[in-house]
Amino acid sequence: QHANQFTVKLDHHINDRQNLSVYYYFNDAYGAEPFTKFQAESTNLLPGFGDLNKTRSQQVNISHTWTLSSTVVNEARITYFREGQGTFLAPQHHNLVIDSCNGPAVPYCFTGTTDTPSVIIPNPKIGITPGIGPQHEGVPFINISGGFTIGNDYEGELPQVGNTYQFSDNFTKVAGNHTMKFGVDFRIQRFLQTLYFAPQGDYTYSGGGPNDTGDLFANYLLGLPDSDLIGSTNSEDVRGNALYLFAQDSWKLKPNLTLNYGLRWEFNQPFFDAGARYQTFRPGQNSTVYPCPNVNTPSQADCPVGLVFPGDPGVPKGLTKPYYNSFAPRIGIAWDPAKNGKMTIRGGFGIFYNPIEQLVLEQFQAEPPFGGSTTITEGFFSTPFVLQSCTVPCQGNGASGGAGVLPNPFGTILNPPHGTPLDWSIFRPITLFGELQPQLRAQYTEQYNLRIEREVFKNTVL
Repeated sequence: QHANQFTVKLDHHINDRQNLSVYYYFNDAYGAEPFTKFQAESTNLLPGFGDLNKTRSQQVNISHTWTLSSTVVNEARITYFREGQGTFLAPQHHNLVIDSCNGPAVPYCFTGTTDTPSVIIPNPKIGITPGIGPQHEGVPFINISGGFTIGNDYEGELPQVGNTYQFSDNFTKVAGNHTMKFGVDFRIQRFLQTLYFAPQGDYTYSGGGPNDTGDLFANYLLGLPDSDLIGSTNSEDVRGNALYLFAQDSWKLKPNLTLNYGLRWEFNQPFFDAGARYQTFRPGQNSTVYPCPNVNTPSQADCPVGLVFPGDPGVPKGLTKPYYNSFAPRIGIAWDPAKNGKMTIRGGFGIFYNPIEQLVLEQFQAEPPFGGSTTITEGFFSTPFVLQSCTVPCQGNGASGGAGVLPNPFGTILNPPHGTPLDWSIFRPITLFGELQPQLRAQYTEQYNLRIEREVFKNTVL
């Protein structure tokens, strides 16, 4: 691991009333881990499947202080912050998943072809189809209970870049016993991320299946896993703006009594994906953005009634309506009852709002029709979408499945055009989806405190 870091600061005294300051921060870090963050928890993990991480962080601050008079000061600040992790949890060992084998197994290496074509009818969709190229694919993650673990981390790599633009201005006015302050803070936030979740699969051998030999290593050599988790790759371009206003006053009521009070208003625009690649749940509502063909016919058992998307009636681009009533009053007091500086009583109360993090929105993505994941129980190793219990000859068109053949909707990054009717049966079963309240109130906390300080001895405070 290594990192390079430097800072540059420039201060300019414009005149007796104005000062300008420019600050730049740069940090470049690189790390190569022998085991990934998630794999490190696995037992009996064989080496050779570590990850690479490259992070570049930059920040620019420009501040201007202007003393308009002996009682008036204005502070303006412009800030830009960027954190780029173009390589984050990237596999050190990578190749096309179909290039993970050697020797006689090469033609059957997750290609959808077996050495028994009359039993399992060849079809590329019954193999593993990440469609994301050799830089992002690799050997599937394989875990034999009580044995060994090999392969690329199924959690996948997570390249991401975050940008925040901020402008703030604070105006201070002193009038008699009052020190008043007013301010504004405006932020533009953007976050781009691609998640490669289990694109080449996560095989588990634990035993107990109908074809269990009693020896997990024999099950592995015969290609009879107990389960396989397969996911897809998805990307997001999350955006959102925020506006904060405040006014406060520090009022010195008496030489030994000060009252602080103020009001803050916060607006956090609900984060949204610029490509609208997420969904929510509205009971009984059919989507018009991704409609089901012939949605009113009883045969449409696979139509996910209630699964809706931005652009559907009543579904805004952030899935929930903006909340404008985030008012946060604050009050505090400082009192020296004896007027001798030996005892101080302080107390305060305030409401504090916390915006929803971008990470929350991620939980609504990577789900049908933009991706997803499926856990296949008792499939075959090289053709995971074919169940061991399939009816011979085992065949299906791969997309919609067949007798004993599960559908495989995965392949590269899914992003169907809006307004396109979808065959939702290829995603069955849909077991995971997000749900956000249509009118979500901003989360907040109420905090209060009371503190008494007393000098009991010289240089000793209780």
